[in-house]
Amino acid sequence: MSLQSVRQFFAEHAPDIEIIELNQSTATVALAAAAHNVEPGQIAKNAVAQDQR
Repeated sequence: MSLQSVRQFFAEHAPDIEIIELNQSTATVALAAAAHNVEPGQIAKNAVAQDQR
């Protein structure tokens, strides 16, 4: 899934969702927590979208 297709999906189905792009790695929970200045327990690392085609 490309970033553009994710943007389009959320624009159509959940327009209140904010997509945040960072210039640093968020590959692990620890890195994501540091990037967002939150505790690791506040990070959910999975995003699942299902295409109904």
